[in-house]
Amino acid sequence: MAKKLTTFTLAALLISIFSIRYPALAETNGGYAGAFLRMGMGAEALAQGDAFVARAVNGYSAYYNVAGLAFLENRVFTTSYSHLALDRSLNFMSVAFPLKPTAGVSVSWINAGVTNIDGRDFDGNHYGDLEFFENAFMFGFSNRFSDYVSAGIGVKIMYDLYPEMLEDDKALKSTGVGFDFGLMVRPLKELSIGLQVRDINAKNSWDTSEYWSEGLTKNDEFPTIYKIGAAYSPIPGLTAEYDFEMSSQDVVEHHFGFEFAVIFKPERSFFLRAGYDHDVPAFGFGYMFPIKNLSSRLDAAYVLENIAPDDTMIFSWSLYF
Repeated sequence: MAKKLTTFTLAALLISIFSIRYPALAETNGGYAGAFLRMGMGAEALAQGDAFVARAVNGYSAYYNVAGLAFLENRVFTTSYSHLALDRSLNFMSVAFPLKPTAGVSVSWINAGVTNIDGRDFDGNHYGDLEFFENAFMFGFSNRFSDYVSAGIGVKIMYDLYPEMLEDDKALKSTGVGFDFGLMVRPLKELSIGLQVRDINAKNSWDTSEYWSEGLTKNDEFPTIYKIGAAYSPIPGLTAEYDFEMSSQDVVEHHFGFEFAVIFKPERSFFLRAGYDHDVPAFGFGYMFPIKNLSSRLDAAYVLENIAPDDTMIFSWSLYF
């Protein structure tokens, strides 16, 4: 039992590293539960400083602003992989499609994890490598109430586990539920405004009382995130974005980004992107190309981390059908 308890303690300490993106926890949301849901998703948005609440009319709508689903014109499959330092990973997969004439829906999955955790007993002896995984299964729906205004709600189910943590190598698990709300207003062709409330009443519930005499029941609450932003295209092909973010922990962050599109043909385009995510610069590119009668896009982003030993690289692919 001592080894198992030490395993849990070491894993909890090392998983806290996964939660930290910024150096001062007192000034950020990094030290609270559910940090993997606040790291941003997809190369397109992260290359633009994570400023995407007003532009999320694609496979990432359920994450950035569920209201954007109502403005979808085509079905889209999206997947993304983030390569992080310290043996961490962050993955995303989504299917979104319009419901004519005014609605849209999506189903998404976010997976994060850290591997190769050095497990040691009280004597300092290594006895194995540990792992930890976090998952969020997301369901989104939105409806357009006019040609310019839409609103949506999202439900996410969290499922976390420490594999082989308990006796007989059973996994220690937790579950939770959270909600999102989104609003999008597009008064002009060149202007879009978005509002999001993320992780409403979200929390993970752990119960170790039936496994260890020192066990307990605990709820880890997520900070609620409030974002409002705008995207403006002053000239064709150029879009600038700004998001203002505040959390229930009174943490304020600013996100800036821009994208410049070079259109070779209607079905082929190249995108240059750059942004500033609070205090982290980022840049990237995208390429839109046809696959038979379908449209596809590859995106890549590079984020200059200020705390992790290595920078972050994100690769994404979207297929419109």
